[in-house]
Amino acid sequence: MSRGTPRVAITAIVLTAVVLVVGLTTVALASPGSGVTAGPQVGGTVDGKFNLNIAGFINFHTKGDLRVVDQVLTVAPGGFVGWHSHPGPVLVVVKSGTFRSVQTDCSYKDYAAGKVYVDPGAGHVHNAVNPSSTVPLEISITYLAPPGVPLRDEAPAVTC
Repeated sequence: MSRGTPRVAITAIVLTAVVLVVGLTTVALASPGSGVTAGPQVGGTVDGKFNLNIAGFINFHTKGDLRVVDQVLTVAPGGFVGWHSHPGPVLVVVKSGTFRSVQTDCSYKDYAAGKVYVDPGAGHVHNAVNPSSTVPLEISITYLAPPGVPLRDEAPAVTC
């Protein structure tokens, strides 16, 4: 056996341990959801700057391309989507059930069917919960984001 063999083995063991620790830490910090069924994402891109100004109603501008994606989620009774944020604003229409938006300070607001929750995006960390023990929650989501970035960024779990 050569003198370098133990050094190579020790290096391999240390590198494996580092990879495992980093991988397990990443898993431990993520906040996966529970009881969520996601429909397909449907979307497209508005090319170039976008400027919509209707006096007294809306003033909406982009500084470049805009990705628009729609998706329907169903959240089982007592389910939740997990702690996360979005790079851009998200419009959530409550189709049925009750949508609870929970903030990192554990405050929350409930939205009934027919109401809309507007998430400002830009790293705003929150969780979406179905507070009912019997009725599924169905929401229609519209994500607005720059092209090429994930629509959702995982965040560490918050205990409320």
